[in-house]
Order: sequence, then structure tokens, then C-alpha cells
Amino acid sequence: VHRWLAASLTTRRQAVTVRVAAVVGTLGIASCIAAVLGFFNWVVYSTVYPFVPILLATGVLLVGYGFHVRKLGEPATQQRSGLERVQLIVLAALEISLVFWAVAVYATISGRQVAKDLAADLPSQPSVVVDSRTSLGLTTPSVRAVRLTDDGDPYRYQYSRLRLLLYSGGQYFLVPDNWEQGRDPVILLDEDSSIRIEFYSGL
Repeated sequence: VHRWLAASLTTRRQAVTVRVAAVVGTLGIASCIAAVLGFFNWVVYSTVYPFVPILLATGVLLVGYGFHVRKLGEPATQQRSGLERVQLIVLAALEISLVFWAVAVYATISGRQVAKDLAADLPSQPSVVVDSRTSLGLTTPSVRAVRLTDDGDPYRYQYSRLRLLLYSGGQYFLVPDNWEQGRDPVILLDEDSSIRIEFYSGL
């Protein structure tokens, strides 16, 4: 598209090039304004995608391209070439930063949605019984804690009514059966020889 546009504008008057550059730049400025409005929540966009960084990245790109189009009809000089290289480096660095921002925001949005889906489907997660050599100090009312009788088993404490949220990096993330956000904690247990964990199918 750039090659076609450049070829078309080089055969036209400078005034046409200026008008095209103004249109591109105006679209870029409008996109940046829309991003700013969304950033300060003056306009609320859908939370499914990171519209604010995407709009800002698009706007910055269009504004930069508008300046480039504006110079298509001007004679090239050594000073101009050096300035254009600096502008290109700054624009590329800014665009890369905005793309990273967009990816980070999208990862946050996706993570929250996965967490909501997982919390809504807790009954289907595996039921967990934890036996421990020492007391884990779990005082959550929803968790059933029992001290086992001394029958030669080194695991003296048993905790039940738990669900497996996830396992990652040698750590178990457990929640009570009737876990509720803001009321019940998420329990983190390291995988080691001091605990024994039994899993049962959910539902």
C-alpha cells in the first residue's frame, strides 16, 4: 500500500500530498484522542480486548506515517535523511513499547477471565485430602481439620473439604469446597515429604 501511495503521490502536485498527509495525521490524532478518553474512563470500551493501547499504537503510527507522506514531495537532502532515521528509531521504539503494553493488558484480561471460569466451576475440580506430619494451622471454618490417633502413621493431622485450584512449580494451590471470593483464602502448600495429598474426582 505504501509503494502504491508513494508512486501515486510522486506524480501529483504537492498540494495533494499535503492533503493526504493531513488526512492520515488527522486519523492518527483521532485514534490517540480515543485512547486517552478510554485511559481516563471518559469512554468505556469493551474489556475483552486492550483497546486503549491498540488505539494509541495505531494513532502514533498514523501520525508518524502522516509526517512521512508529507515529505514525499520534498527534495531529499543529507540532513533530512538523518532526521528521518532518528524519527524512525523513536517511532519504532514507541510502537514496540505500546505493543508490549497491549500484550500485557490482554494477558491480564485473559487471566482474569480464566480465573472467573475456574471459580465458577470449582465443584468439578478434584477433591483433596491433606495429611501432614505437623499442624498446618489452617483455621478456615470451611476446612475440616482432624488430629489423627497415634497408630504408627507419622502423618498426625488431616485436612479435608478442599479443592485443587492448580498445581505449578512444585506448589499446590487449594481452596475450601465452598470457596467465596473475598471471604475464603487460597491455600498454598509446597510439595515435600512432610505432607501427603490424596486426590478424588470432582463431582
